[in-house]
Amino acid sequence: MLEALASASQEQVAIVPEAVTKDLVSAFDEIAQVAGLDKQAKDVVRTRLRSVGTPSLKQRIESLLEPVIPSLAGLMSGPHRFARKIADVRNALAHGGGLRVDAEEAFWLTRAGHFVVVALLINKLGFGPDRVAEALSRVPAYSRTCEACQAYGWGISDEG
Repeated sequence: MLEALASASQEQVAIVPEAVTKDLVSAFDEIAQVAGLDKQAKDVVRTRLRSVGTPSLKQRIESLLEPVIPSLAGLMSGPHRFARKIADVRNALAHGGGLRVDAEEAFWLTRAGHFVVVALLINKLGFGPDRVAEALSRVPAYSRTCEACQAYGWGISDEG
């Protein structure tokens, strides 16, 4: 679900054209050949160059959340901390790493994601932020999810 939403938000975030990325990789290949870089070093740099200009998962989630932030005031104060947490958890689960996530925290992140999707859908149907917030406030599970988000600190600050 998160990957589908994050992919959909790419149209809202500027991306460097593929031709520019290919030009960067080609230029690097020429420089690497002259410099005599080994294959492993070249592969690392090529991989990084291919992702130049591509928005990060956090940026895509922030972009996706932007239109519904006013509707989700109880859930989060802004997209930055919440998006960072979702991206960190997704990356830790997909790639491993030091981030430890317990089952309860994963549950509340998933539940919060559910309400984000609901808010986005209601918003896309043409309802404004006040109407979306009102609809969410009528769902008992939304209040508990807001409490959990605040307790975990995902919605307390809008700092990146």
